[in-house]
Amino acid sequence: MSKKHKPNVNQNKNVRATSLVILGLVVLAIWCLTLTGCEKPTPTPQQPSQQPPKYINPGAMKWTDLQEQIDQAEDSVTIDLTGYLYPISQYENHTFVVPSNMTVILNGNKDMQFDNIAFVFEGDNVVYINDVNIASGIRNDKDLPLSVLHFMSGQNRLVIRGTNSINYTLQETFTISGLANNALEGFIGVGAAIGVPEGASLTIKGEGSVLTVGNGCAASIGGGYKTKSGTIIIESAVVTSQTWSLKYGTGGAAIGGGSGADGGTTIINGGTVRAQGIDGTAAIGGGCGGSGGIISISGGVVEAFTEGGGAAIGGGLGAGGGEISISGGEITAFSTFSNTPGQSPGQGAAIGNGYNGKGGSLTITGGSLLAFGSGATTHQAIDCTIVALPDRYLWQAGNIDDDIYNIENTYPGQEFTNALSYSFVKLQAY
Repeated sequence: MSKKHKPNVNQNKNVRATSLVILGLVVLAIWCLTLTGCEKPTPTPQQPSQQPPKYINPGAMKWTDLQEQIDQAEDSVTIDLTGYLYPISQYENHTFVVPSNMTVILNGNKDMQFDNIAFVFEGDNVVYINDVNIASGIRNDKDLPLSVLHFMSGQNRLVIRGTNSINYTLQETFTISGLANNALEGFIGVGAAIGVPEGASLTIKGEGSVLTVGNGCAASIGGGYKTKSGTIIIESAVVTSQTWSLKYGTGGAAIGGGSGADGGTTIINGGTVRAQGIDGTAAIGGGCGGSGGIISISGGVVEAFTEGGGAAIGGGLGAGGGEISISGGEITAFSTFSNTPGQSPGQGAAIGNGYNGKGGSLTITGGSLLAFGSGATTHQAIDCTIVALPDRYLWQAGNIDDDIYNIENTYPGQEFTNALSYSFVKLQAY
């Protein structure tokens, strides 16, 4: 008779103990995960890719590498200013030279101002600016200021996109004596916000806007110190140009010649143009002491204002208005005197000659003109020879009496006579 197998009590106890331990550990693990500080560890997240999208730089490129990037480009180059180290120290200046016939696209951020950088275009360049904000007052070893965008020669185009600001700043340590020679390592016309010296042509167009501010002794758009402007053509876009001066009698035009220099050829075919001169400069035309050059307006909206002796459209203080022709567009011109002690008590005409200037001419064949002259001793809306008037036009004119314009004449279709005697003139071709 076989014996029954007797179970191993101790073995069963060990199995049950082991199971309880395992079960306890599982429960403990679950309970521990619910407590703060005992969370399940998560893997380290991957860092985002450092490879930027096309045309967007990573924000740490060196300015010293940009010239090499330009030199290596064949026909065109896209530059994202926001991709470079920012801000630039006031002691760090960078000037980049762009070869002839190259197209350059400058992208920026309208709320991010870059200081102390400048671009020199050797000729026949096409430049696009998109939300660019540059304020520069770079000088060379001769202590001469350099234009922010400087077009040396040839036929150039500047296409405006977005909202842009091109500002030539002037440090307080700068003095007139530093302008004894306006040569800059072979570059002429230094000092304008957008430099267009004699021998260069620049056509401005686009759907955006640009604010240009000149300072010291140069134009905002045009010539540098003692430098006649070249050919400036505005086809479209919103262009606002302002100019300032170191002291009275040293400034350049908002659009035109630098201090002591004539305006070149200024053509406005469209867009909206707002120009402001000061301290003896024309808004559009000559710098202080410079004649207006050739000014042609065929379209667009033009608003010109100046004070202190220059014409709103025409010559600077003591200079003639040049050759002015209006065949279209809506033009408003305002000239007044300066209240600053020691400055000229007279003002230039709204259209024509600067204060004590002679020899300008005006031809009107179309468009509309509203001209105001408001001075301490003279009140001339127009001061130049009127060469031609439209075949059909309406006009009004009057004089200032206690700051009230008294309309004296309204002669539709009749000859516009005694134009030089009025401080207020409105003329509309139809």
